[in-house]
Amino acid sequence: MNNKAYIQFIVYAALLLVAVPAVASWPNVLLPPQAKQGQLLAEKIFINGVPLKVTHFSSRLSVAQVLGYYRSRWASGYVDNEHNGWQQISRMKGKYFITVQVRPSELAEHDIATTGRINILNLNESDSKKISSFPVLHGSAIVNDVETVDKYKKARTLLILNKYSADKNAGYYRMHFKKEKWSEITNETVGQSAHVLVFKRDDDEVSVVIRSSGSDSSILVNEVKKKSWFN
Repeated sequence: MNNKAYIQFIVYAALLLVAVPAVASWPNVLLPPQAKQGQLLAEKIFINGVPLKVTHFSSRLSVAQVLGYYRSRWASGYVDNEHNGWQQISRMKGKYFITVQVRPSELAEHDIATTGRINILNLNESDSKKISSFPVLHGSAIVNDVETVDKYKKARTLLILNKYSADKNAGYYRMHFKKEKWSEITNETVGQSAHVLVFKRDDDEVSVVIRSSGSDSSILVNEVKKKSWFN
């Protein structure tokens, strides 16, 4: 391709990008007064395929004052409750489920009374991401699947439950990743009921932590892959 044709191609590609309609933006949820926004948790997050946006913040206001601020703004309807040590207030806005979570800050001596985060779930089914498969033994259940996408990498964390022993699960994953040409970096047993495996292929890495209790096993998988131009 000569230079003139190459330039024409770039211009044509740019026009195509301009012609594509923009994806609807996330709703703008204002920070509480006297608050400072932290970094986004990741560029993209998917919880079991559902898009999620998480923004952290810190505020000089107390927990009660922050919650009072959102109660006054969301007077048309909200739900107040507590979850894992967080006080939270939630509401629906169109296809989005918005939750503000707050708790006392550990930096009170630095004039920061409250730490919080704003979680926005996009519940529109057409915006959900199809979850890619992950190998599991027959009868296993994937109960949680969280994917984050940053500039240079994609990370995925899965929680899998089944009725097989730690040794049976470990043998299955060792065989699977060997077949897929991954190198086994770590293979350790911890006591009678836990197994830790780490596999690597090029710049990608997968860790598998298996814990057994009675007839039940839980498998925590952490998968980190280098982001390419095409994903």
